[in-house]
Amino acid sequence: MRDIGTLCSRVATTFCAPMLGAALCLAGASGAANAKATFTTFDPPGSTGTFTSGINASGAVTGFYNSGNYHGFVRAANGAITSFDPAGSFYTAPESINSSGTITGDFVDGTELSHGFVRSASGAITSFDVSGGQAVYPVSINDSGTIAGSYEDLSEVFHGFVRDSSGNIITFDPQGSGITNAVAINSAGTIAGVYASANAFHGFIRASNGTITSFDVPGSTNTLPTSINADGVIAGNYYPQGAQAILGFVRAADGTITTFDPLDTDGTAANAINDKGVIVGRYLARKNRQYGFERMTGGKIKSLDPNGSHDTVATGINSKNTIAGDYADVSNIWHGYVFGK
Repeated sequence: MRDIGTLCSRVATTFCAPMLGAALCLAGASGAANAKATFTTFDPPGSTGTFTSGINASGAVTGFYNSGNYHGFVRAANGAITSFDPAGSFYTAPESINSSGTITGDFVDGTELSHGFVRSASGAITSFDVSGGQAVYPVSINDSGTIAGSYEDLSEVFHGFVRDSSGNIITFDPQGSGITNAVAINSAGTIAGVYASANAFHGFIRASNGTITSFDVPGSTNTLPTSINADGVIAGNYYPQGAQAILGFVRAADGTITTFDPLDTDGTAANAINDKGVIVGRYLARKNRQYGFERMTGGKIKSLDPNGSHDTVATGINSKNTIAGDYADVSNIWHGYVFGK
């Protein structure tokens, strides 16, 4: 149902995003401007599992939670949580939130196929589909309200799409693509994504005028971008030749690619990059435990590990370096968190 979207935007073939949890509250807010960053844990009321997917400039977080069915939520910077579902949804999956608080994602109704939605900051929800498609997976929205994602056609082949704020949709594929997934869009309308060709995944950049440039991490068998910032810097993941574990990369706007991997890992997944070039994600330690990480622009990497955590994922970061993510406690119950000052 969400296989290609999950593969390309979450790298779920290596790191499965768990969706089970319950309510906790472990950390308080900071006071003085020079206070250290702290973890604040949260769960929507009634949640038996909380999973975050994005954070905006003001610190509002979106994601979904389990309480029998899966529901969307938005958590304001002050901690207030609002749940929501498009009409008829029994599985709601918000993916991205922009600076105005507009959210996009997909939902599944009684047809068991996914439809796109846009939820305004006031709570109004508009659903949409792509002509000629049977399922739609929006994954990113910029501050202009332009949405990027993928859709599945009637032959079960995935293609990229971009939808402007008026609802006009353009579909696209890099040349030679067998599967296309747009994973992120920046303020200029530049899209980063993944396409499959010749039994391998490659990265691509689509400019707002429609020009598409493909790229690969040198020495890789698969290249999987996950995020792009305002300067056109891309973060993502790749499989080195002859290796099973996935590692991280950052591609500068001029095309220069730097790879990275936190120490002593069995795999690294970069999930998001902010406009300062700070990257967050997760890595797998050799004792089969996941830790979140924050990689600074100079390459320094620090682990993110809330108190009481057994596994931790960082899913988003804004320009204030406030991080959103989720973690499993020792009972394998998953919770959302915000990390910042």
